[in-house]
Amino acid sequence: MEYIIKEAFERIAITSSDTYQMTFTQNANVIIDYDGSLDIHWEVTVAQDVKATILFLNHSTDTVTTNEIYHVKKDASLTMAYCELMLNPIQHTTKVYLEETGAVGNVHTATVCGDKVSYDVAIQHLAPYTQSNMENYGIVMKGAHWDVVATGQIKRGCYQSKAHQTTRILTLDEKQNVKVLPILLIDENDVEASHACSLGQPDENQLYYMQSRGMNRTQAIQLLTIGYLLPIATIIDDETVREEIRKEIEKKVQLCKM
Repeated sequence: MEYIIKEAFERIAITSSDTYQMTFTQNANVIIDYDGSLDIHWEVTVAQDVKATILFLNHSTDTVTTNEIYHVKKDASLTMAYCELMLNPIQHTTKVYLEETGAVGNVHTATVCGDKVSYDVAIQHLAPYTQSNMENYGIVMKGAHWDVVATGQIKRGCYQSKAHQTTRILTLDEKQNVKVLPILLIDENDVEASHACSLGQPDENQLYYMQSRGMNRTQAIQLLTIGYLLPIATIIDDETVREEIRKEIEKKVQLCKM
């Protein structure tokens, strides 16, 4: 199935396994709502000088597997985000190719992990003056398994390029399995590259402060959790959609056993 994005804002529902192609020919925000047991293959092209934003919203309680390829052309910008709040098994394999000068690629994840979740995200810089940023934010529940491989690669000759990564994981119990593998493959000297990772349970000092202001421990942990995930709501420009995402995050967090 092929989509040519011609409107500034589009919303697409995916409920069946298939191969999908999408081309951005103008600046646009796209929300992809997916539901059901899915095995999806995506190939997306962002044309020259185009700014594209894609937000994946998970509504499924079944296993979801995606394999995605993104091509970003000259002076184009791709921002994509996964909002995963359903506690179902998930596996995302994502490859972003910054193919021409000035291309920008940003990948964000916000996940409440209650089962097995896997992200394998790779961004390749294939031209000079390209930029990438990866941000992974996760809340890991008791007994869950969260696995992230984040790869940034700058090829030889891609001078003045920038590749940055940040991963922050909040674990709510000692009985879970979390693996984070940040990888930087740099074959050029005149570049900027960095990665940062934090992993741990809620800060007891923060919880004590919040409880001293009248919250119980569960409410305090829920508030911290919401704060971890809310930045994903800023991805889409539409304020109505932002509010929808904020409410969904608050609803899902309040239903989780903290």
